[in-house]
Amino acid sequence: MNHFNVKQIKLLGHCANVARAGSPKFPSLVFLMGQLQDIAGVSKVTDFLSDYYDLHILELPGTGNTDPLVPGYSYKYIADCLKSYVDMSELSGFHLYGTSYATGIVLEYAKKYGQSLASAVISCAASFIPERGVQPTIDMMHYCLRDPKSFARIYLEELSIDNDKVIRQKVIKRAAARHASKHSDKQMQCFIYNATRILAYRAEDLHLIQVPTLIIAGEFDPFITPKQCIDLVDAIPGSSYHCLANTDHLMQLQNPKGLAELIVSFSRESHLLAA
Repeated sequence: MNHFNVKQIKLLGHCANVARAGSPKFPSLVFLMGQLQDIAGVSKVTDFLSDYYDLHILELPGTGNTDPLVPGYSYKYIADCLKSYVDMSELSGFHLYGTSYATGIVLEYAKKYGQSLASAVISCAASFIPERGVQPTIDMMHYCLRDPKSFARIYLEELSIDNDKVIRQKVIKRAAARHASKHSDKQMQCFIYNATRILAYRAEDLHLIQVPTLIIAGEFDPFITPKQCIDLVDAIPGSSYHCLANTDHLMQLQNPKGLAELIVSFSRESHLLAA
C-alpha cells in the first residue's frame, strides 16, 4: 500500500487536502471522495490507479478530513472549488472520477468546465436521493452525533444488502460498521451538511455535458440502484453504462481492482476516440 503525503491547500478560501501519486508522465486523473471517505480510506482503489495516472486524490471542502462546509454552498460552488484546484495545478485534458456524494460535483463540473476534461467516471451515481432513501438519510443525520452504533446500523442497511453473491460481503460489512461508528464529530458534522446538500440536489440540464462519461452501478446496490444509474445515462448524451457484478454501494471495498480497471479502460477508450 502506498502511504501518500497529504498536503493542505486552500480553494476559494476553504481548506482542502490533496495527495499525489503516480508519475507526471502519465495522464492526469483527479479522484474525488464520497461521504465519510478520506485519502487513506480509498487506497485500495488509488494504489492500483497510481500505476496508470498522474493521480490527484482530492478531499474538496466538506469531505475527508476537511472542515464542514455549510449546505448553503451548492454543488455548483464546490465544482468551482474543483476548478480552482485545476487552475492551480495547471491541469488540462484530465480524467475525473467521483463516487456517490461526489456525483453532483462531477456533473456540475462537466457541465460548466467540460472543455478541460478528457473523460468523467461516476460510480454509485447519486444524481439525487430517491424518495425511498430520504427518511433513512434523515435518520442517519439524527443519529450520527447522538448514537454512532444506530447510525452505523442504518448506514449499512441502506448501502449494502444481505446477499451471498456480494464479494466478501459479511467481512466487509462488519469492518464498515466498525469504521462508520468511529468517525470524529467533525466528520459527522460534514456528513450532516453534505446529506442536507444532496437531499436538496437534483441534477438538471445534463444534455449540456459533452464529455465522454461512464456511469458504474453496483449490481446489488439497494440505495442507488442500477435502474437509477441507467436513467442518468439516458440523460447524458453519448454516455456509457457498466454494472459491476457482485457488488453494492460498497464496491470500492468489494472489488477495488475491478472498479479501477473500468476507470483505466474507459479513459483509454476516450483518449482513442478523441485522437
